[in-house]
Amino acid sequence: MYCRWYLSIYSKEATLLILSGLALEFVYWGATTVFFEMTGKKPDFQNFIFDHWKLPTMMIGFGLFILCCQHPFHSRFVNYLAASSFGVYLIHYQPGIYRTWTDWFPLKEAYMSAHPIPDGALIILTVFSVCLVLDLIRQTLFRVTIDQHSGKWFEKIYSRIEAKVSGARRARHSRISSTVEEDQ
Repeated sequence: MYCRWYLSIYSKEATLLILSGLALEFVYWGATTVFFEMTGKKPDFQNFIFDHWKLPTMMIGFGLFILCCQHPFHSRFVNYLAASSFGVYLIHYQPGIYRTWTDWFPLKEAYMSAHPIPDGALIILTVFSVCLVLDLIRQTLFRVTIDQHSGKWFEKIYSRIEAKVSGARRARHSRISSTVEEDQ
């Protein structure tokens, strides 16, 4: 209840965040395009603001998150995919896999192709699907192994570490006590 009231206050601010983020991206893109057309310099500078973790993109994403939190939506299929979305993000952004899919699907070629929007959508769907399958395999493996005995692996590891630490403490304590006895 509190969360819904809190978020409803900020729907205007969320809309403002989204619109200002889009405005910043369009103004930047337009200015750099004009700069490139007039000077012929810095052709890659047009895409600078659209890179990872840039402020306008974060503004749009945060505003969309706030707006979507206000409208509950329930679907088993969507929830099933949403449960794997964080796993998909982690898998696709892992450095080795990231280099692999950017080598297989060069985005600059997709941007310059005759049909950039369908090509880009196909790349996104392919990467998402492959990473989703990998995450579903991971979930299945976890369900069969780790989730069967919740906490069992942790307890085994902890007991081994605790035994080694306490053995080392006892050995150190006995060395110290024997040294003290020799001094007396």
